[in-house]
Amino acid sequence: MRRTLLTGLVLLTCVLSHLSTATGQSKAKDRKDEQRENERVKKAEREVSESKRELAELQKKLKDKLRSVDAKEGNLSKTLRAFHEAEDDAEKEIGASIGIPSALSKVKDARAKLDEASKPVLEQLHASAEWKKLTADVEVAKQKRDELNEDSELDDAKRDAQLLELSRVFKKTAEAEETAIRTDPTCIPLEKSLQKAQDELESLRKRISRDKVSSHPKVVQASKKVEESKKAVAEERKDAVSIRAGAAKAMKKLAADQTELNKARAADKQDPNNGKPKGKGK
Repeated sequence: MRRTLLTGLVLLTCVLSHLSTATGQSKAKDRKDEQRENERVKKAEREVSESKRELAELQKKLKDKLRSVDAKEGNLSKTLRAFHEAEDDAEKEIGASIGIPSALSKVKDARAKLDEASKPVLEQLHASAEWKKLTADVEVAKQKRDELNEDSELDDAKRDAQLLELSRVFKKTAEAEETAIRTDPTCIPLEKSLQKAQDELESLRKRISRDKVSSHPKVVQASKKVEESKKAVAEERKDAVSIRAGAAKAMKKLAADQTELNKARAADKQDPNNGKPKGKGK
């Protein structure tokens, strides 16, 4: 009888010991599972944070580059004006004997008279409801243009098509001014006089060698600056395209990282060990 009791106690002790060991192993496994889920969430959160930082940097860089493009384009316009002035100077010198200086002076005077007569016409136009609507449309178009240029997700072909549409809006103010001047009774004869002077100048220009004009030192120097400005604009535009592509890539990475974070949080939330009371030091 005593032997039977002893045997039973030994068996019970073994069972309890096994259960205790199994319970401990189960708890250890639970802790490891929970730790693994927590680490997955933290890692995903770090990835999302880093992707957001990289995207923000690229978006800022793109904005700065687009402003630089505008500045370079403005400089190109200045160099083109300087180039045309250099051509006028060269034509005056080369065509002095056939009356080009006088013809250029007539064009300049005719344009000055038309500009003076058009001032009240333009003032009236600029005070009209039509003009206010046109300028408001232009401001909206400028904002839309900036958004399109900064949109790294938009297909390039679609962006170019929409920018082309916006370019038509930008021209409407100049077209409205031209129409107002062209149809004004006071400006009509002055515009005809300007056109006549321009035609006479063009006729004289055909009598001088264009090669001599283009090889004139002033024209050569101005032409070189134009080419440099064009190259600078092209490089800035190329950089903008590259940065926009980088931002598009960063945006895709952020979306993927955010998806992984959502999955990690969902898995952690569904973990049966999540939220269980833990012992001291655990």
